[in-house]
Amino acid sequence: MPKRTTYLFVIACVLSVWLGVNLQDRSGAEIDKSHPPAARQPTSSGYPQYPSIPEPITPPLQVRDPSTRNGGGSAPLQAGFDTSNFAGASMAGQVLMYADYHYAEMTGVDLRWAHLLAPDFTGAVLSKADLREASLIEADLTGAVLNDADLRSAYLVHVSLAFAEMSWANLEGASLIEGDLSDVLLAHANLRYANLQEANLSGANLFSANLDRAYLVRADLRSASLREANLRDSDLRGSNLRHADLHNADLTNADLRTASITREQLLSACGDATTKLPKDHTAVLLNAC
Repeated sequence: MPKRTTYLFVIACVLSVWLGVNLQDRSGAEIDKSHPPAARQPTSSGYPQYPSIPEPITPPLQVRDPSTRNGGGSAPLQAGFDTSNFAGASMAGQVLMYADYHYAEMTGVDLRWAHLLAPDFTGAVLSKADLREASLIEADLTGAVLNDADLRSAYLVHVSLAFAEMSWANLEGASLIEGDLSDVLLAHANLRYANLQEANLSGANLFSANLDRAYLVRADLRSASLREANLRDSDLRGSNLRHADLHNADLTNADLRTASITREQLLSACGDATTKLPKDHTAVLLNAC
C-alpha cells in the first residue's frame, strides 16, 4: 500500500474514534442532544469539547381541510415552518421563488408590487387580498378563494386559476395571458381592460361581469356563462363561444369577427349596429340593450 494512502487511512481511523468519544461524556452515557451545554467544556487534554448540535425540530403545518372551503378540520403537514396563517400580513414588494402557501389563510394580505415565481397558492384563502401590480408567473391558484381581491394591473401570466372563487374581484387592467381560468367563478368581477388573450375560460361563470374593453382574442369561452355581462368594446376575435350563455350580454361595439358563435347566441344577447359580427352572421339584427 502506498505511504500516502496509508497516512490517509490512519487519519480517517483516528478521526472516527475521536468523534465517537466526543459523543459521550466521561461516564460513558450519551449527551442529551436536546439540551446542549451552554458553553464549550474543557477536557483533560486541554482542548475544548464542542457541544453537540441538537436535532432540528419540525413543527407540523396546520392547514385547512380542502374538503371544507369555509373551515373545518385541519390536516398536519410536515414543514420547516408554519405558513398556515398570513391573514392581514404585509408582504408588499417581496421577491419570492417557489413559495408554498397551499391552503394557507391569507385574507387581507398585502402583496402589492410583489414578484413571485411559480408560487403554490392551491386552495389558499386570499379574500380581500391586495395584489395590485403584483407579478405572479406560473402561479398555481387552483381552487383558491379571491373574493373581493384587488388585482388591478396585476401580471398573472401562465397562471392556473381553475375552480377559483373570484366573485367581485377587481382585475381591471390585469394581464392573464394564456392563463387557465376554467370553471372559475368571476360573477360581478371587474375585468375592464383585462388582457385575456388565449386564456382558457371554458365553463367559467362570468355572470354580470364587467368586460368592457377586455382583450379576449382567441380566448376559450366554451360553455362559459356570460349572462348579463358587459362586453362593450371588447375584442373577441378568434374566440370560441360555443355553448356559451350570452343571455342579455351587452355586445355594443364588440368585435366578434372570426369568433365561433351561433345565430341563436347573438339573438339572446344585445347590441347595435356598431357590433362587428362574423361574416356568416352579418345579417343578424341584434336586440337593443
